[in-house]
Amino acid sequence: MDKLNIMFASKANLEKWLYDRSNWEQTRTDLNMTEVINYFEKGLNFFYAKDFPSEYLYKPCLTQEDAEYRLDIMGELLHDKILFENLYDYCAIMKRLRRLYLDYKDDKHDIQKQYRFLLLFGEYADDISRLKVILSNAKSPGLRTAYAFCSEITDSVEFKTVYNTAASLLSKIAQILKNVGMAINPYEKTVTVIDCEEAGETELLLKDIFDTYGLKIKSRFSIVDPLPLSYLEEKVLKILIDNNVDAFENLKTFYGKYTEFLDDIKNFIELLPQFVFYISYTEFAGTMKSKGMSVCKPEFDDVGFSASECAGASLIIKFLAENLPLEDIVCNDIRLPKGGIFILSGPNQGGKTIYLKALGLSAYLAKCGCYVFCKECRLPFYDNILTHFVQREILGKSRLVEEIERIEKISNEFNKDSLVLLNESFTSTRRKDSVEISIHYIKKFDEIGCSVGFVSHFYEIPEVYKSGENNIISLRSGVGENGRRTYIISEQKGDGLAYARDIARKYGMTYEQIMEDMGKT
Repeated sequence: MDKLNIMFASKANLEKWLYDRSNWEQTRTDLNMTEVINYFEKGLNFFYAKDFPSEYLYKPCLTQEDAEYRLDIMGELLHDKILFENLYDYCAIMKRLRRLYLDYKDDKHDIQKQYRFLLLFGEYADDISRLKVILSNAKSPGLRTAYAFCSEITDSVEFKTVYNTAASLLSKIAQILKNVGMAINPYEKTVTVIDCEEAGETELLLKDIFDTYGLKIKSRFSIVDPLPLSYLEEKVLKILIDNNVDAFENLKTFYGKYTEFLDDIKNFIELLPQFVFYISYTEFAGTMKSKGMSVCKPEFDDVGFSASECAGASLIIKFLAENLPLEDIVCNDIRLPKGGIFILSGPNQGGKTIYLKALGLSAYLAKCGCYVFCKECRLPFYDNILTHFVQREILGKSRLVEEIERIEKISNEFNKDSLVLLNESFTSTRRKDSVEISIHYIKKFDEIGCSVGFVSHFYEIPEVYKSGENNIISLRSGVGENGRRTYIISEQKGDGLAYARDIARKYGMTYEQIMEDMGKT
């Protein structure tokens, strides 16, 4: 049977994604997406942390179809609490199935391996039937596909036949093992294997041993625990085989005949990290919503990026890590028409970079098929998100040269469906030259039709570019009384102020403060 993958709308989309060689490393770094991924890898829920499939956040979807496919599953889990809880608990069951599979793969003893396979198949059959029940009322296409997958397996005549055979054999061997006791005589240093006729006799035997010798032994003999078998257990097992030839012969036959199901079992187990992806992100989004953060399903359209009360996921995680109140996060509205450009200016430490990252992270998460932290969000399905942030200087190379080389390198990827985010670019030379360089690239973006967000102190660019005859949106970070940063971003022209006075006041360097200090001396 073909593999089931509930991360992609089709097998063709999955293969296209697997073979795609897009490099998102710089974008993840600039937007702090790596911190978001680390958060899930460390674990909102520690029990599932090691199973979180980071690859689905390291590389976004290539098609809008796949992103919407994931969003539908995530949306259903967010709004159907019972389904979420059932699937959450079910992942623990799948972890147990995976453990059985790994134990089977590692075992070298013939009888143990045969019995482990029998246990594995029995668990697999029960688990796939259980998942079918859990997903029976699911509505999203992805979970309906998983339900159909389970139904196709459990409804097949072959599966039912093998399942009935396995159940019968498991019952017989369990009964054999249950009624085996070992009587220990420490004085004579002997161990007697007793095959009790009834289960109750085993308990009486164990009590007699404990009362007489103070020895406590297990009430049941196991073929698979502990691993490997001790010499004594080997002897016990041989006696059991000799006394129950038919049962163990049937076990050998079952193993030889039905190991073809191993590939199906392995493929089914590979669903575990996919379920963990959905429950982990859904749990995070639901928890943030319960704490008062806005959370919504992004809607894709070609009009442009429009969001209200938007916050960046990395900032939320930073607040959580530092135990800061989430209500202190300042959320902003976003407007960036498809193919449009905005210039965001304002004082340092005014929230400009945070705003740019919130925009970029929302677009990135939407491309991954994840809910975003906005009240409402509509945006294009950008084919790529290209970032150009200030980086550390390279020894022997000027910062300006490094910046030019870097933007020229990524310029080959610019197209009308690109989102390009620049943060304080081209600031390492004279202002006049920096403005000219910035306008050169803005012209290039404009001609290609990219959507561009540019954080810059060059507030005059909209007035200079094409003599002001352009559609560039001017944004400015807010400043309150005495230079207090409000972190609110609004559409207004830059005022040319450097806001240096509040910095000087902070360090006691205003004219008034200096004169006051001089008067004290």
